[in-house]
Amino acid sequence: MEPRFFSFNSHQGACPSCQGLGVVLEFDDQLMIPDPDKAIGKGGVAPLKRNGPAGMFAGRFLRRFCKDFKVNPDTAMKDVDPDIVHVLLHGTDESSERRYRAAWEGVIPMLTGWFHKTDSDYAKEFLTEFMAEHDCPTCHGDRLSAAPLSVYLRGRAEIPGDVVEHRRLHGLSDDATGGTSPTSPGSTSRPRSGSSTGSTSRKRSARSPSPS
Repeated sequence: MEPRFFSFNSHQGACPSCQGLGVVLEFDDQLMIPDPDKAIGKGGVAPLKRNGPAGMFAGRFLRRFCKDFKVNPDTAMKDVDPDIVHVLLHGTDESSERRYRAAWEGVIPMLTGWFHKTDSDYAKEFLTEFMAEHDCPTCHGDRLSAAPLSVYLRGRAEIPGDVVEHRRLHGLSDDATGGTSPTSPGSTSRPRSGSSTGSTSRKRSARSPSPS
């Protein structure tokens, strides 16, 4: 087993979800709605403003939402039911579809698909204004793939020192007799981004992954 197997700088060791960065770039709810005083149909959802690259379809898109979910388009975002705002941004699931008797893709899933498919540098640059770095949900910031994190020697995980330090700072353990690695059964891991406890997000920085 070669040392590069334990390095997030090599493709053998790096987490495939974040390419060894420990973070992923995702749309951020607060950046999507920076001014809650604005109406849902009048720039309340910032990426869908009329003078942006999504402006050509934003009006029709939001009118459909307001009709299906019985929202007045002149209502300020701060006055919209938080559950409705969540559906607007993230889309419906089975439970919310039964509750509202309507289905909705969600602004964030729609923009995420557009971000990864478009060849327009202008569109990508515009969309990154509403994105932030979140801890990778696969490696939880460890930066390594599952394989090296599951290797143990004399009852202890053989993981790099910086990963050990990361776990120490966040209350995780690499001891096979106590806590386990996040990839092992019964593991302790950092809260995923978006959870109500301790989630972290950061505006995009120089080390964020390049759009693909």
